[in-house]
Amino acid sequence: MGADRICYTAWQQLDGLSRAGVEVLAIVGALRRPAPPGVRVKTTLAYGKLRLPYKALDGMQTFALHDWLVARQLEGLKDRIDIVHTCPLGARRTLQEAARLQIPTVLERPNAYTRFAYEVVAKECARLGIAMPAIMNMPIMKISCVSKRLNMTLRTSCFAHPILSEGLFYNRC
Repeated sequence: MGADRICYTAWQQLDGLSRAGVEVLAIVGALRRPAPPGVRVKTTLAYGKLRLPYKALDGMQTFALHDWLVARQLEGLKDRIDIVHTCPLGARRTLQEAARLQIPTVLERPNAYTRFAYEVVAKECARLGIAMPAIMNMPIMKISCVSKRLNMTLRTSCFAHPILSEGLFYNRC
């Protein structure tokens, strides 16, 4: 959290919640800048200045490790959590555990165009006769197995609607 792109967006979201008076505990992979004032942070992939890079375990395995570590902490925090907010990568076990504990959840879809981009890259790779890059072969729809337990899916635009209408995500926006 706190790096560029989506990590910067996450930092800003936590800052906004804190400024609004919300008590926030963020369980993140690692911090790239200090947390916003008033936000309590736990890291799963860092200890002090030591950090496990996401590329160290082939990307998706690192996200899965983070997900597993967060899910393990929910039981002990269940009486102090009002809602669990997740992003698509590294959320499956966390969402399953939150559902088991009956903690409301929100799955944020920060980029409505991801599926479209993956399809375009796959078609172009096939046209060129080359293999798709390994990072592009990750199962982006894996979260769908827990979708019926989600309380809400946040999306950036109506462009995401085709993904939702195919039954891959439950949505109440």
